[in-house]
Formats: sequence, structure tokens, C-alpha cells
Amino acid sequence: MRLREDLVGGFTLLSLAGLLYLVIRLLLPFAEPILWATVLAVVFYPAYRLLLRGIPRYPSLAAGTMTILILVAVVVPSLMMSGLLARQAVDGYRRLSAYVASGNLAALNQATEHWVIAPLWSWVQERVAQGEVSLANVLLAAARWGSEFAATNAAAFARNVLGFVVGLAIMLFALFFAFRDGPAMIASIESAVPLAAADRQRVIERMRQTVLAVVQGMTVTAAAQGFLLGLGVWLVGLPYVALLGTLGFALAFVPGGVTLVWLPTAIACLFAGNYGQAAALALYCMFIVGTVDNFIRPLVIGPQLQLSTPLLMFGILGGLKLYGIIGLFLGPAVLALFAVVLSIYRERILAEQSAD
Repeated sequence: MRLREDLVGGFTLLSLAGLLYLVIRLLLPFAEPILWATVLAVVFYPAYRLLLRGIPRYPSLAAGTMTILILVAVVVPSLMMSGLLARQAVDGYRRLSAYVASGNLAALNQATEHWVIAPLWSWVQERVAQGEVSLANVLLAAARWGSEFAATNAAAFARNVLGFVVGLAIMLFALFFAFRDGPAMIASIESAVPLAAADRQRVIERMRQTVLAVVQGMTVTAAAQGFLLGLGVWLVGLPYVALLGTLGFALAFVPGGVTLVWLPTAIACLFAGNYGQAAALALYCMFIVGTVDNFIRPLVIGPQLQLSTPLLMFGILGGLKLYGIIGLFLGPAVLALFAVVLSIYRERILAEQSAD
């Protein structure tokens, strides 16, 4: 009898593993829109619950209304902004090409002859560039790569409109059911996890807190830094406000990343002879853009994100490399899940072994 129960249990586990593999294979082509729907559902679920209080007998209507609001308020503006960024990137490269061709960046090449910079630049030429390289040409190549990247992605989007529409439809479809049936789905998954009830709730709550902290806290902080950077660029009279502000927003997810936008911009102003613009932008970014996260992040995130700064940074960078943009949120969530499961293992398994 015991043998029969073991065989039935083993067969059930093997069947479950095989079917789980098939389910993953079935859902893998739609993983990105489903993950985006999950992230958006977690972030906007409090707003959905507030809406549901007004129409408690119509959860489908509340879910449909919330889905449409997210489409109008988040998705459509993002698409419009992506087109503007692509145009500004291409135009910026054209203007920079003309500027370099006119010889206005000669001072940039002369800077490499300074006694402080010359040894370092020689080392770069010998080991990295393997020959004579103009610093102005390096800057031009970097700008060309950025504009080509933006233009290529814009063209790819235009060519693959059907694929985008299908992905958007899948995301909205999944988002609707995540709002309406989300708690039931979580309860069903939670009941299948072979952990104590308190530990299961702990895992779910930690995942929810991490996603909320990363999406709400870091997005609000990055948006503030990107907006302030764009405002500073506009105040000093520089072009491409939307492009530089959006780059600042994107890089602000990485600690200190916004510096990679304003510092090269200030240096470019310096070598172009615009000393007042360079000084004003540098001071503004150092004392306002660079410090605003110290005030916003604790207020918005608070104690929710229980990850150290190095772990958070590697989670974001690793997530971006493995999963693309969605990795900004998926990377830290995976690290948080690993941390809470490791904590449960240490408290339950290792503690019991030590007691024995």
C-alpha cells in the first residue's frame, strides 16, 4: 500500500512538472506583455479597489474602466514620446556632425594634449583604439550610434505595427483579468506552494512590496530627476530638452546614472565655449538634480525595498541585460524572492537541524 502511494505521488509530481513545462512553453511567446500587465496591475490595483468601492456589483466594469484609463494615461503618451525622442536623436546627430565638420570642436582634440590627460589618452589609443583617434570623432561616433539606435527602433516599430498591436492587445487583455480576478489567482497559486501559511503570505507580501517599491518609488524618483534635468537644460537655453530629460529618467534607475547625461552635456558646452551654460548646468544638476532623490526616495519607498544599494543596482542591470526594459522591475523582484526564500530556509530548515 505504501509503495502504491509513493508511485502515485511520484507520477503526479512528474506529470505536474511536465505539464508545467508545457504551460511555460505555451506562455513564453507572450511573456513580455503578460509581465507588463502584472506590473501595471500591482501598481494600479489600489486605484482599482477605490473604483470598485463605487460600483461593487460590477467588477468587470471597474476592471474595464481601469484598463482603458491606463491605456489612455500611460501607453498612448509613451508611444508619442518615443516618436519625439527618435526625431530629436537623429536631428541631434546631424547638428553635431555639422558642428564637428566646421572645426568648432578643435578644442576638444587639443584637450587630449594637456599634460594631465595626455598619458591617459595615449594609453587608451594603444590598448583600446589601437591607433590615432580624435576625441571629437569618438564623440561623433557615440552620437551616431545613439541616433541610429533610436532611428532603427523607430523603424522597426513602424515595420512591426501588427506585432505591437497584438502584444498591446494581449497586455490589455491580461491586465483586465489581473484586476478582476487577481486576488483569486494569487490565492490559487499561494495554496499550491508547499510552505506554511505564514511563509506563503510572507513570500507574496515581499514580492508585492518589492514591485511597488521599484515601480512606484524608483519611477517617481527617476521621473523627478528626468523632469528637473530637462527643466535645467531648458533654463540654460540648450536644445533637445525632451531627449536629455528622458535619458536622465531612464538612467536615474541606476544609482548615479543621471550624471551620465548632464556631465557630458556640461563638458560639451565647456568645449564649445559656452562657459556660462556649462557652469550653470553643472551647479544646477549637482545641487538640485543630484540630491532630489535623497528626499523623494525615503518618502516614497520607505522600508518596503529591503535590498541594499549594490544588490539593487546589480538586480536592475542584470534584469535589463536578460529581460530588456521589463527587467528594471523583474530583476529586483527575483532578488527579493531569493532573499525571502533564503530567509525562510534559514529560519525553518537550518533552525530545526540545529535543534536536533
